[in-house]
Amino acid sequence: MPPSQHFELCFCEFIPNDLHSGTLYISMEYGTAIHLCACGCGEKVITPLAPKQWHLFYDGESVSLKPSIGNWSFPCRSHYWILESKVSWAAPWEEYIAAEVEETTERLVEPAAANRAHSGFSLRRVWAAICQFFSR
Repeated sequence: MPPSQHFELCFCEFIPNDLHSGTLYISMEYGTAIHLCACGCGEKVITPLAPKQWHLFYDGESVSLKPSIGNWSFPCRSHYWILESKVSWAAPWEEYIAAEVEETTERLVEPAAANRAHSGFSLRRVWAAICQFFSR
């Protein structure tokens, strides 16, 4: 696959089994954005949308994801930003930086995920409650 320079957007509830290169699939219901690695290697990149993970910015036409996408666990070790639906390449990750980022991510994300699991928080439940409230 050739490298992606731009992403088409696909807002969907469920992510399809067969992903297309150059398409960013966004499930707001499940707080996830998924795409095939922009380098063209074909690896599936999953970006959970959460306060301590990735943030999605949508201006009605294009999407930006922050922070950068650092695929240090893939053989390609690609590193890029998705800004206004375009790929902006960054420097590749050195081994020591990748290990440090992975350790920091685990330290920050795991407790937050555990807290959400224990609190029973669900965007679906919140949305259902809002719909039920306004249908009265």
